[in-house]
Amino acid sequence: MDTPEHHDAGEEVLAGLLAAARSSRLIAGMLQSAGTATVLEEVSAAQCAAALGLTGVTVSILATDGSSERVWAAPDDRIGPAVDDVEYIVGEGPAHDAARSGQAVCEPNLSAGPADHWPLFRPDAVRCGAAALFTFPILLGNKVLGVLNGYRVTPGPLTSQQRTAAWSLTHAACLLLLQLQPTTGISGAAPSARCPAPHRDQVHQAAGILSVKLEIPVAKALERLRAHAYGQDRPLLDLAREIVSRHTDPSYRLPD
Repeated sequence: MDTPEHHDAGEEVLAGLLAAARSSRLIAGMLQSAGTATVLEEVSAAQCAAALGLTGVTVSILATDGSSERVWAAPDDRIGPAVDDVEYIVGEGPAHDAARSGQAVCEPNLSAGPADHWPLFRPDAVRCGAAALFTFPILLGNKVLGVLNGYRVTPGPLTSQQRTAAWSLTHAACLLLLQLQPTTGISGAAPSARCPAPHRDQVHQAAGILSVKLEIPVAKALERLRAHAYGQDRPLLDLAREIVSRHTDPSYRLPD
């Protein structure tokens, strides 16, 4: 249950964020929207991206088992979620690095980076349409709750003001993520009636089916599922949906 102290702290934090961002009316308006929301999905991802000078932004949370789950993106954003899914499949990229280090990871020109840095992630992210990526950890003290991923379709760095505003958005997102239900895996999260449904539920369901059929651990089945999707250059969620819907069909051959 929320306490008066929790509300006071949240109002104080958001008041500070608004004061820091008042030089930009657009950014201040975006943070004001976050300050009056009760869950993250009430905040416009498209408006936040525009305020930060980005093409799109997404937020993913980290579960207690170390996996990630996207919980926020603009409904018409195709590139941001696609980049998130590439990173989930290949197991490397800026979100992994930001979550591990607790530091921002900025790549202003994906095409110009060293070939041995994210060798699997980088070319696929470029193929998705991203030219620059900016990832900020969402912190609660020294604990990483999730990551804010931003991208542009043209290369170029963030300005100092845009970086400051991005950190401000992570603070606002942190307050709203604390309203998520405990089923998200976030330790200490309060119940909410409007928790977004995890979009990778079917991926884990498909991994469970493979685990039973192939008699291997679920973690190993998930690795095979990712490898199969990557090898076929196919969206992981599409493959998972196919397995879930067709695994009882005797003519359907499961990935091995």
